[in-house]
Amino acid sequence: TNHHHHHDDYRVVTVTIEKSLKRPRDDFDIVEFFWRGVYPNDTEEVLERHYDEMEELDIREYAASLGVDIDNINMSWVDKSLFSSGLNMTRNDMDRLVKRGYVKEVTQQADGKEFTTDEEGNPVPFSRLGKDVSDDEVRQFDAKTRKNKKPIPFIDTSSPWDKAVPIDDIDKIDAIRNATQSSATASNEQEQQIQRTPSGDPIDKLTVKRLRQVLKEQGLKVSGNKKELQDRLRQHVQSMMQTHKNEASV
Repeated sequence: TNHHHHHDDYRVVTVTIEKSLKRPRDDFDIVEFFWRGVYPNDTEEVLERHYDEMEELDIREYAASLGVDIDNINMSWVDKSLFSSGLNMTRNDMDRLVKRGYVKEVTQQADGKEFTTDEEGNPVPFSRLGKDVSDDEVRQFDAKTRKNKKPIPFIDTSSPWDKAVPIDDIDKIDAIRNATQSSATASNEQEQQIQRTPSGDPIDKLTVKRLRQVLKEQGLKVSGNKKELQDRLRQHVQSMMQTHKNEASV
């Protein structure tokens, strides 16, 4: 390949993986992170490929070339375990990938700002579109790509086997929405509002579509069945309350 002429043009593949955290039971408990994603020494894995020129991958065309019309999928043939499984990766695997330069951990805040951490653990602003691209430009780029994209079934849209539950109380949605805004804005009154909400947990009232929306706004994973989505959101709200309490008590 003549890739050395084009070394600036390689394709960047972004793999978004979820980090789940086991809460420590006490001060001596070791905190282990579980990653769902790639393994560092998987011989089958393609780490890089060189192309003569950049190319856009059209998912619809690519799927059609494999004989799949993604707009008319026969759902009875779909292996639905895919939606809830996923590969597990420990902190250890992750660190090895980072050390070898294959992976960079980027944290995304609710407002869309992204940062990595340096050796000393200080946040360093990160822009996935290149060094001198401002946050605003990244946001515009995201908005534009979202607008121009025809939604891909089951990736961008809810799956038909996740039947929605009717929303009967808009206040409950607002309560959860406020609670799941970035923890920086989570205030005590929102915390009380959540606890005051009558008749059970507002998260139970959200449709799958709405759950996914809220999770997506929070930068969390949106795959899985309804119960998994609810649990993920609950865990998120809880950890935010926790952070909030800790900040209040410091």
